[in-house]
Amino acid sequence: MSSLRKKAVSGVLWSAILKFGQEGISFVVKLALARVLMPEEFGLIAMISVFISISGMIAQGGFGFSLVQSKELSNTDIETVFSINLLIGLLMAGVLWVSAPWISSFYGQEDLTQIMRVLCFVVFIRQLGSVHSALFSRDMNYRQVAIASFPGLILSGIVGVWMAIEGFGVWALVTQTILSAIFSAAFKWYFSPWSPSLGISVESAKRLFPFGARLMLHRFLNILFQNVYILVIGRYYSAAEVAFYQRAKGLQMLPMTSVFEIFNRVTFPLMSRLADDRERRKKAFYKMMNMLAWIVFPGMALLAAIGEPLIIILIKEKWLPVVPFLRVLCFMGMLMTLNMLNASSISGMGRADLILKVSFFNKAITILNIILMLSHGIMAMIVGQVLVTGVTVLIYMVLNRRVLEVTIASQFKVILRPFLFSALIASSVFFGLQFMTVNAFIQLVCALLLGGGIWWMGLYLSRAEFQEDLIMLTEQYPKLSKLVNLTGFTRPL
Repeated sequence: MSSLRKKAVSGVLWSAILKFGQEGISFVVKLALARVLMPEEFGLIAMISVFISISGMIAQGGFGFSLVQSKELSNTDIETVFSINLLIGLLMAGVLWVSAPWISSFYGQEDLTQIMRVLCFVVFIRQLGSVHSALFSRDMNYRQVAIASFPGLILSGIVGVWMAIEGFGVWALVTQTILSAIFSAAFKWYFSPWSPSLGISVESAKRLFPFGARLMLHRFLNILFQNVYILVIGRYYSAAEVAFYQRAKGLQMLPMTSVFEIFNRVTFPLMSRLADDRERRKKAFYKMMNMLAWIVFPGMALLAAIGEPLIIILIKEKWLPVVPFLRVLCFMGMLMTLNMLNASSISGMGRADLILKVSFFNKAITILNIILMLSHGIMAMIVGQVLVTGVTVLIYMVLNRRVLEVTIASQFKVILRPFLFSALIASSVFFGLQFMTVNAFIQLVCALLLGGGIWWMGLYLSRAEFQEDLIMLTEQYPKLSKLVNLTGFTRPL
């Protein structure tokens, strides 16, 4: 097995441990907080998070992506990126501090000024560890990232939950966010072999900026428009409705983006290194798409079907307005997965210019959707965005005919079977729940067993598509062999 392939498999495994560990800890913390705090308090933080996320992306300037993509990298390049990120991070924190009253006025929420003037420092703190994260990604060394990330998430979560129980309200969420950023940066510094140093090389900046700037603008637009509905809902609806939408979005993103980010951390550097090998890059793309479809599609289908009993058990009946939003967003999650995989592959081939063009088009029709659907309510806007996402999927598929030389028909063929099994999962579980009069916990257990059984059946029947990789994984990590063998996926065809 080639060293690159070993590195990719190891990267996927440790990236999975990292991402699911992060999301698992965050989910438990948010769950505990949601049971204590009111939706309105979560809504206030959601309104501010839009500006924090956008400012953080501007502060990174896309240089982190350049560090990952560059074939040759010097210490001067690294310290240049680190210094620029810190400067822009400090600048963006200052901009948010000054803008806090305007943001508060925009939403009509007086309490937001104080909250923003505390949370704005998160933008700067996160830049302290951004270069370390990029260097870990470049080497696909997610074992160290995992080790560095978990302690801070746990410690900040414990403090946040304690403050919520003690009656600190929205400030429990603020404190938890700041402590998480501080701990994350501190542990990355401790575990990284690179020692931070300051210095700016104009030559390095000029060389790294073009690629990073295009990708940064693409990511900036993505973050802006991923949160544009929170901006609109916060402006024209209540803080509670912002919280309901964000909670639905958060539940949808948990299985979808968590899995995708695992693969994205490997896809981008892998495609960069396979840019000159036509057959290997096509094979890698199809494998990534197949695995993503078998993980995300059934997960989205099952989540949409079990929404009501899940919400009742986890965060109580006060959050039930989340369910209708969640069902529509889960279908959109399937489409978003295809978009992100295609975009990551094209970026890895060095065609950030194409990503930017698609991004502009997507944002234009998103704005049109909001204008047309705003007066019809939140649900109408979400349904409209599903259509926008579907159009974007087709555009990316057309582009990848030229960039990766993978046909549209071949992409649909790869995702057809997982999509059909996902539809079977959603319909079977949803209609099964309609005839159950037992309590929510028993409903949820039965639904998970039914959906999980159909999921396993689909994977078992399709095991030929990923059996080689599973066998290779057990050879590289023998301790996983018993677990993998229990699934039956390595049995002879």
